[in-house]
Amino acid sequence: MQVTKNSYGTAFRHLRIDRGYSLKEAAGNIITPQMLGVFEKGKSNISLYNFDRLLIRIGATWEDFFRYYDGEAIFKELALAEEIATKIHSGHHYDGLKLVDTAFDGDYSDNPILKTVYKLSLQSYLQTLSLTSKLTTEELQVILNYLNRIDTWGIFEYSILSYVLSDCPYEMIKYRADKLLDAIVNNKQSLLQTKKEDINILINMIGYFSTNQHFQDANHLITSLDKALKKPDYLRMFTEKFNLKFYQAMNLLRQNNPKGLDIARDCLRFLEAYEALDNSNASAIDKNNLYSAVTALNKTGLPFTID
Repeated sequence: MQVTKNSYGTAFRHLRIDRGYSLKEAAGNIITPQMLGVFEKGKSNISLYNFDRLLIRIGATWEDFFRYYDGEAIFKELALAEEIATKIHSGHHYDGLKLVDTAFDGDYSDNPILKTVYKLSLQSYLQTLSLTSKLTTEELQVILNYLNRIDTWGIFEYSILSYVLSDCPYEMIKYRADKLLDAIVNNKQSLLQTKKEDINILINMIGYFSTNQHFQDANHLITSLDKALKKPDYLRMFTEKFNLKFYQAMNLLRQNNPKGLDIARDCLRFLEAYEALDNSNASAIDKNNLYSAVTALNKTGLPFTID
């Protein structure tokens, strides 16, 4: 939501309201609700330390805040989750697990549920690699209760979603997919840091819908994103376009549609062309993953070959 901003206080007020927190809930034991109300009217200041605590209290990041404030921005990078995923996917599991324990640097005593939710969601993600046990029903419910508590999601909530996507209820994913897609199609302000991140989450949602046989939803996302990615703003999103085609192929194969094999061949040709251009076997893992996925889903009776 884009608003007219005059101060840190007024911008914080819009963020607080959108995230569903009352003055009393947001203030906690950091400052009094009365002091917070005065601050939000732009009539007083608070220390940077307390302001950082207030953001934590409502489960927001500095990036979330600067979507509401157009003043001088000092962005606090949130690259830890990406670093964890990179280490794990490259085989450095121990290093990735160690990073989980340092996921938060702030004073999260103001909102300890955030640390619990984040660690549980990472546990769910690592479970897919057989590195931890599966979440119990009660642990998963802690995450879902938190996500359901807030309507206007920021970076934290969408990062959590990416870790527990497969365990989320259909209604939640459908609602979030519609919001993200609306931002892309109608060129609204990105719900995350960039449209690139919005698109990547939507592509993962295609996999969710397809795996759970919500093919109409998957088809709608594929068609809408394919059209959007043809716009000039997205011409250089080659990885996203490839991933979209991959998910499209898998979605068709789950429906025993042989067109999925044709699209999978296009994906394979793209990877081989990339290798030829780079003069390396940099796409070997992607090619193996493609072959494995097609082999597992191909029930058409037709072979998967490439000229």
